[in-house]
Amino acid sequence: MTKNIPIERIIEDPQFKSSQKSYFIQVADILAFGLLRRELPTPKARQRRIHKSFEKLDVTLTRECNRQDPLGIIR
Repeated sequence: MTKNIPIERIIEDPQFKSSQKSYFIQVADILAFGLLRRELPTPKARQRRIHKSFEKLDVTLTRECNRQDPLGIIR
């Protein structure tokens, strides 16, 4: 039997460290970069379709976080 229990908070490590050594920091970095290139695409991002990468997360976004933003993003 499995349970689908949403995670509310993740505290990986309260110490500063290189993002190369931290999975969660890497995930946060790529998500932030995807959102940045969605909103401010560069020619290189368009060529590599990076500006479309954030759209793949559409089904996982929690829109209740910010009801004034269509994606629920807290800006």
